[in-house]
Amino acid sequence: EGPFWENESLYEKAPDSESTTWMNFGGDKVWPAPQSGWQHIAPTNWPPPVGFDATPVEADINGWEVTLISPIDPNFGIRTRRHIVLEPGRAQMTITTTFVKVNGAPLNTSIWTLTQLKNPVGIYSPTAVMTGFLEGFMLLAGERPPSLKVTDGILSLTRDPKKPHKIGLDAHTLLWAGQESMLIINSPRIVSADYPEKGSSIAVETVPDPQGYVSLETMGPMQRVIPGDTMERRSTYRLLRRTELEPDLDVQKLLD
Repeated sequence: EGPFWENESLYEKAPDSESTTWMNFGGDKVWPAPQSGWQHIAPTNWPPPVGFDATPVEADINGWEVTLISPIDPNFGIRTRRHIVLEPGRAQMTITTTFVKVNGAPLNTSIWTLTQLKNPVGIYSPTAVMTGFLEGFMLLAGERPPSLKVTDGILSLTRDPKKPHKIGLDAHTLLWAGQESMLIINSPRIVSADYPEKGSSIAVETVPDPQGYVSLETMGPMQRVIPGDTMERRSTYRLLRRTELEPDLDVQKLLD
């Protein structure tokens, strides 16, 4: 059993670019940020742009590496390429995501990666040493998560089964802790760069029951692209076994 959440209700179904509702298959995906800009480029601001989330992609497998290439999104004029590398002998995966601006008007965007994971026992992030956020985080939607706390520079929270929550941080590491394992996601933040979602380079969204998953998200800096331009973002995923009874102790050992 891995940490990734998959939507069992969509097993054996194909994406539908004509759907007016979001077919959320789960797993790891990439969108253009900020979401608030979709309505100025696509016909609507929801569901996500079809070329990024509702169209089959081409896959090329070469040993421990997989490359996924999307069609060109009809509104953004962007093709995505995701190069996935499994490290032999290690429980580690690196995903390099590239946006290729093929056609259409210039636009400002950011690479936004969403990793949907099963219900955790805890989510953690070391807050930035020189954070620009007053409390070490920024509310992006809804109310402050009731379980959220910041102790000795480490932010932690659990999933609320009744209400959705979303926060952003100006940091670069997210950690999901399950009953037996932990997944740590790293995606470097560039100092002084312009980031979407109120300056957030990472975000945590918790989804209530019945779906009951969490989304750990990383965002690259905003970049203006014209046809012929590319932009790239790399994230590293590392899976570890838990060794302590309390997840806070595992996290403390890992992040010290």
